[in-house]
Amino acid sequence: MSKGKHGGPPELSYTFKYVRRPGDLRFDVSLRFRGGRTGRTRIILPSEWAGQRELFDAVRLMPPRTRGVVIHDSRSPHRKIVSHRPNQSVTIKYQVRQNWAGGVTDFGQCYRPVLQEDYFHFIGEGFFVHPDRDDERPRLIELNWEGLPDGWALSHSFGAGRRSRIINKSLSQLRRAVYVGGDFRVKKILVRGGRLYVALRGRWNFPDRDFFGLAGKVVEAQRSFWGDDDFPYFLITLIRTSQPLGSFGGTGLTDSFATFASTDEPVGLRLKHLLAHELFHAWNGGKIRPAQPEELLYWFTEGFTEYYTRLLLLRAGLITLEEYFDDYNKAILDYYTSPLREAGNGRILRDYWRDDELRRIPYRRGDILAHNWNARVRVASRGRHSLDDAMTDLFRAAREKGALLSPALVAELLGAYLKCGVRGDIKKHVESGGLIPPHRSALGPVAELKAATVSKFDLGFEFAESGSRKCVGAVREGGPAFRAGLRSGQQILGAQIFYGDPTKVVRLTVMDSRGRKDVQFYPAGEKLRVPQYALPARASEAEMAACRAWFGL
Repeated sequence: MSKGKHGGPPELSYTFKYVRRPGDLRFDVSLRFRGGRTGRTRIILPSEWAGQRELFDAVRLMPPRTRGVVIHDSRSPHRKIVSHRPNQSVTIKYQVRQNWAGGVTDFGQCYRPVLQEDYFHFIGEGFFVHPDRDDERPRLIELNWEGLPDGWALSHSFGAGRRSRIINKSLSQLRRAVYVGGDFRVKKILVRGGRLYVALRGRWNFPDRDFFGLAGKVVEAQRSFWGDDDFPYFLITLIRTSQPLGSFGGTGLTDSFATFASTDEPVGLRLKHLLAHELFHAWNGGKIRPAQPEELLYWFTEGFTEYYTRLLLLRAGLITLEEYFDDYNKAILDYYTSPLREAGNGRILRDYWRDDELRRIPYRRGDILAHNWNARVRVASRGRHSLDDAMTDLFRAAREKGALLSPALVAELLGAYLKCGVRGDIKKHVESGGLIPPHRSALGPVAELKAATVSKFDLGFEFAESGSRKCVGAVREGGPAFRAGLRSGQQILGAQIFYGDPTKVVRLTVMDSRGRKDVQFYPAGEKLRVPQYALPARASEAEMAACRAWFGL
């Protein structure tokens, strides 16, 4: 093993050899480490992460060739026992393959190793085998890449370009990282003295420079908000999926975030929202680490991130005040029309990764609480303080004292600005799931809060799969999709859906025994009365100035 710049040999050394043969794309991985003095070392295979199960299905351990080294099964399929001589240098070899046929058809596959003819993409949680050691202690880890075709770009959470690198990171950071290679177009951008790399591939309905420019502006706005430039390196990746058009997904990772999208839209609000949301996790959920189990804190790590995603885009001039109001009103609508809006935090913990409808609740719940608490702080302090102050206090506590994010810490920090505190809100609305009424001044003293009659988003059908093809599943008779002529079993050739927005037309191209046809409809369901914000129809210049000042513009 070579020595790292931090001194001493690496504790772990990985060599990833890319193998591309007809009908067989894979990585041959070699892992070297020193076994313990007992002569038995437990190793961990990928298991579960981000709702994905049995990630070890993509991994095949090879029989050891080192004399005296034997791999034994244990009770858990993702744990093995390696027997060896005391303190012996051990080499473990394994293969990683994409464990489904074809391309990426849904976001869940992006959390598994993707190996295609012209690129690869994986997140470490689905790829790495490693000894069972302290997850959080930094250690020297060597990464070597072999066999990549000439001309392929290589980027990951710890660097770009170089085929060999020694990093000083924890096992947790190694796994919570993205690794890409292939026909990616990589751009280096300098932001506040730090290096930002953006890697994307595929064809989009916008020039690369628009995405690169957006990434730079979002990064600059958020680092400015936190007053934190301790990012000598950061990576953003973007790959395309064959989801229905208009779908977006992503996840924040070690000094990086990975995004996935399927869209023919230009760079608009939803793509801006995705980038800003995932980047904010570098702090909220990243540098500000949540106590475990983290699902119980998704109302904060996801919901407050929603709030600041929108707010910092507005302050950066990337969205308008009208777009802010419209987007927040849609979040309130989504919350109020959800049949699970009053699910308690215990159910969030139990079913978050099993129920797509339930998964949205912490986002909406925290978003509304953040707006409400900001209004309360601003009103109580007569504009001298805002939620921003409590957030920077939280970051300081995490950075200087190693404090973990918890409901108690949130209540303590907000208590410095609110006489009555927020413990009651946390107990009532987060733990017990009580409905959260939006604060009348959440969008400033000028905005009006009214009960509006709106339509619930109702797609009216489900997606199904037949082999490698996407098809129409169950269609609700009498619903908007049914009235437009959609029927179960039709093959879906193309789709554009703006999820959660009943005012945007759904466009589908389907094929059945009668041939190909286009189907369009508004996904508007039953009418409901829901709180919504609006600016006065004839707001004066003074009123608009007061509104902008509320948002820190």
